[in-house]
Amino acid sequence: MSANGLLHWSIADKVHWAVFNDFVTEVSAKVFQQEPATEAVFLFDNAPAHRRAEQAALAASEHTVKPLPPYSPYFNPIEELFSKFKAGVKGFLTERRDDLLTTPVGISKKEHRRALLVEAARRSMQLIQRVECAAYDRHNYTYVQAALDCRDM
Repeated sequence: MSANGLLHWSIADKVHWAVFNDFVTEVSAKVFQQEPATEAVFLFDNAPAHRRAEQAALAASEHTVKPLPPYSPYFNPIEELFSKFKAGVKGFLTERRDDLLTTPVGISKKEHRRALLVEAARRSMQLIQRVECAAYDRHNYTYVQAALDCRDM
């Protein structure tokens, strides 16, 4: 995500450092393809998958990698996007409650629910608009001066 919109997203069953590192590589390639003269700044929080991938990203990328301090959602615009994403998924699953509770013949309950979650995720990501990403980015900048002044947030 950037102030210009959602650059890239993917769905993975499990996320570990190698999967996340591949994701960062894909995003980096998209940034270079769309805006070759632009330097991207990747913000990583303390998620376990991010720690090791951060080192690989630093070594392999011409972009900047910045670690966020522990528990600093104010400085991570993706957190607001995740909130909208989760609301979209919950809304979709609420609308499809009967489908969720009824497993079709020939498919396991686990496979059926995974398919519904993937569909919910795809639809939810399609709801994310460029203007919202720009607003998330601007909103996060409002906390910078408070942090520099060591004020409570």
